[in-house]
Amino acid sequence: MFYLFHFQTTATTARRGTCRN
Repeated sequence: MFYLFHFQTTATTARRGTCRN
């Protein structure tokens, strides 16, 4: 479920306009 969590976090971050790798 780590992949899902990472994807969710990435989606939220992208929506905020901040790319935190």
